[in-house]
Amino acid sequence: MTLTAIVRDAFSAEPGEVRYLGGTLNQTAFVVVGDQRYFVKWKASAPPGFFAAEARGLALLRDVGPLRVPEVIHVAESKPPLPSYLILEWIETEARSFNTTFTSRFGYGLTELHHATQDRFGLDFDNFIGELPQSNSLTENWPDFYRDQRIAPQVEVARQRGHLPKGRMELIDKLITRLPELLSGSEHIPALLHGDLWSGNFLLRRARDRNRLHRVIWWLSDRVSESLLRSLST
Repeated sequence: MTLTAIVRDAFSAEPGEVRYLGGTLNQTAFVVVGDQRYFVKWKASAPPGFFAAEARGLALLRDVGPLRVPEVIHVAESKPPLPSYLILEWIETEARSFNTTFTSRFGYGLTELHHATQDRFGLDFDNFIGELPQSNSLTENWPDFYRDQRIAPQVEVARQRGHLPKGRMELIDKLITRLPELLSGSEHIPALLHGDLWSGNFLLRRARDRNRLHRVIWWLSDRVSESLLRSLST
């Protein structure tokens, strides 16, 4: 069994209680080893560095952010027949209630996170968006970063897969040409963002502490944080 092999590899021990949690991009499970509880995720076809990038992102969020972020226990590349995997501390949760107390505390935590800034956009390591590699090359200005590191790679993937009719490609070309103009008129400050903030990527800890569990981070324009905050309502 894959999960048993992962536990043996990481802890040199046998798993106790196991509860499979499913997943789409990755397989996930709750595992007890000795008297400790863990969250395990694995992927047989993970590209190299897939979970290592997530672990680095979580570590960065833990270091600079006010929100509770799970500790990385172990991360490993694929060693056939073992898949790549990531083990995090298990966090006991309770049903989420989007009341004023929750939203104000969570919003405050995100605001504090976005106060972490630097002088360039991007990140000092690349990561992934879904299963696709994502370049984060550090860039001096926001329009250039957004064009070259975000729009252009996705456009190229769509083009290669035959998903971009000529008319749509022409519209995208016009958008890219106008990007400096469209993104002008306000100052853009590189701010640390979670990068994939939706209701499936944060949880309510039983002790009323806020946690977020996903991996995609980078230094983006602080204006992007406004859009991410709005996504909490969807």
